[in-house]
Amino acid sequence: MAILKDMNQDHYKFCSHYFTKETILKIYDETVYPVEDESTRNVPGEVAQKIVTPPEGRTKSGRPQNKRMRSSLEKINHNKCSRCRLYEHNVKTCRNMPKKK
Repeated sequence: MAILKDMNQDHYKFCSHYFTKETILKIYDETVYPVEDESTRNVPGEVAQKIVTPPEGRTKSGRPQNKRMRSSLEKINHNKCSRCRLYEHNVKTCRNMPKKK
């Protein structure tokens, strides 16, 4: 939302119509009945006998790594030497001769 506001774009154009106030009011316009008690439900025998177990596998120790997806408009920030004006190093590690202006 902040980026769209910064770019002077209408944020409603990028939002699904399902999240508009009118749609949400239409959804809750009908009566919503509470879920019945489990003891009164009609469950088939083969479904009632199935046992659901958690998936097998180990959880990795430590904090999970996140790889952020960069947008196409985002620039990659590289070091630029102020002496020779080349990238990937700075003045302290520069081995090039300074360029003439």
